[in-house]
Amino acid sequence: RMVLFDTWDAATSPERMAAHAPTVLGSATPFFRAFIDAHERSGGTLFTKVRACVGGGAPIPAEISRELAEAFGVNGVVSSYGLTEFPVEGGRGFVCRKPADPVGYSVS
Repeated sequence: RMVLFDTWDAATSPERMAAHAPTVLGSATPFFRAFIDAHERSGGTLFTKVRACVGGGAPIPAEISRELAEAFGVNGVVSSYGLTEFPVEGGRGFVCRKPADPVGYSVS
């Protein structure tokens, strides 16, 4: 199931999104920063189901990728070229699992 929002507010949107228990977060650097910050403010309880992060638009800085890995247990960010507004759609067909997942990590 894909959940989309008409507006973005860094102070409230991450919590609104987390209410849907997303397994994939797709976005660009400022949005990932807001997700990380909100997750940390919650004591690590906000985005507990995230299994993958897909980035669009400009390359995601290594520091943000590292922070996403630490916060959500993902293997960093899978990049989708040129899709700032909708990177998840462009990333269809890939599977990116947490390191502890017994199936392993793959991008196909």
